[in-house]
Amino acid sequence: MRGNPPPAQFHKAIPCVRQQESLKVAPLGGCRCGAMMGSMVHKRLLLALASLFIVGAPYANACDQTIVLSNWKSCAVGPLSETGGDADWKAVPKWTRSKDLRPWFMDNPRLLANHGLCNAKFHRVVLCAPGWQESDDKDACWYAICNGYQASLGD
Repeated sequence: MRGNPPPAQFHKAIPCVRQQESLKVAPLGGCRCGAMMGSMVHKRLLLALASLFIVGAPYANACDQTIVLSNWKSCAVGPLSETGGDADWKAVPKWTRSKDLRPWFMDNPRLLANHGLCNAKFHRVVLCAPGWQESDDKDACWYAICNGYQASLGD
């Protein structure tokens, strides 16, 4: 029994951290546990954010992938309904109904069918709405996709 101290004695820094949090003052004495724990937490948080960025980067948007124009097709896969509304969802691919993609085309399947390009391989969408050619952002990947698709139609 004597060789195994109770768990409360293992973490002597915890009372110091609690004291700092409750008093909201920096310790004046030799207690530096809050600074050490804070830097450890900060380092772990930075490491977690860096790993999330590295792991999540390929899935962020269509422009993170190499642009292969043959992967981009018109999003219209059927005729638009005369009544509009929910019936228009039949005119676009089913995977575009994802809640993650809907903000990219303002949750409007008619807009997507008329002006959207879909990449079924990576489940990405790009809108080439009227006037896109006049954009000042000619280096943007959406511009390259719209421009390349329009150029391929001319061939």
